[in-house]
Amino acid sequence: MVRSFFEGRLDFELVGLKDGTNEQQLRNFAYSLKDARRAETLGAMPKDWLDAFFQLKTYLEVLDVPTRKKTIFIDEVRQSGRTR
Repeated sequence: MVRSFFEGRLDFELVGLKDGTNEQQLRNFAYSLKDARRAETLGAMPKDWLDAFFQLKTYLEVLDVPTRKKTIFIDEVRQSGRTR
């Protein structure tokens, strides 16, 4: 539904892993950021969520249209055994 509403205008999308550990969720984030960048290789693996969101901020700042609002979608990211 979100993809349909934004019709390809999502600048970044992350869907969490069911029962994923914190390490797996961060790796999933890195893969999603790689896809958003349309990069050939995976960038630096974030050490923690502070680092992950800094990487996302850096990516969003260099998009083609700096004056356009950016759209991100993050769904169901939680550490296995813990609800966030």
